[in-house]
Amino acid sequence: MTNQAQNLLTQAVETAESFTNAELVVVGYARADAYLDIAFRNALFATLLTLATTFLSPMEIPHDVALPMISLISLATFLASRLPAIIRLTSSKSRRSHAIDTTVAHAFLSKGVHRTHDHTGLLIAFFELERSTQVVFDTGLESRIPDEVKTKIVQSLLQASTVRNHHALPDAVAALGKLLAPFIPKTADDLNELPDQATLEIPQ
Repeated sequence: MTNQAQNLLTQAVETAESFTNAELVVVGYARADAYLDIAFRNALFATLLTLATTFLSPMEIPHDVALPMISLISLATFLASRLPAIIRLTSSKSRRSHAIDTTVAHAFLSKGVHRTHDHTGLLIAFFELERSTQVVFDTGLESRIPDEVKTKIVQSLLQASTVRNHHALPDAVAALGKLLAPFIPKTADDLNELPDQATLEIPQ
């Protein structure tokens, strides 16, 4: 998420909340997890494969060449496995889903989405590497918004996240205000309980 995207999404949150008492929290992630286990696993496989190839090769490879070669291949594989495309290719869908679920649960708590007075928090999390968008409604929204409206909200954000347009996501977030307004209307005594600033989080 660039600074421009953060600013546009922040403005979109402010626009949405001008129509509703719901509290929107937008978080962008380059990835849901560091996936170090994937990198180490790939490096181990590359090391074992290189070792097997070296020992089974009909050509005799000197130790002073074989050991640096194996080390270099292992390191190169580890570094390559830190790239988003390689992580997507060599990790399972369930592994990525687990990372997303864990990160979303942590964000819901750490961002205070659950702490609004009427439990009207709405977390929107975008994951670039996993190409995923997650929407979590707090209990106050869950009980007051029809299922078809919740489905429409999720689908609109999912669709916007696939469009290569800087304004698609902000426009979709801004439009949530009017979707939520009939059920969680804006009142004169509404307090802005959570920051409107969209944030970019870096996995540890």
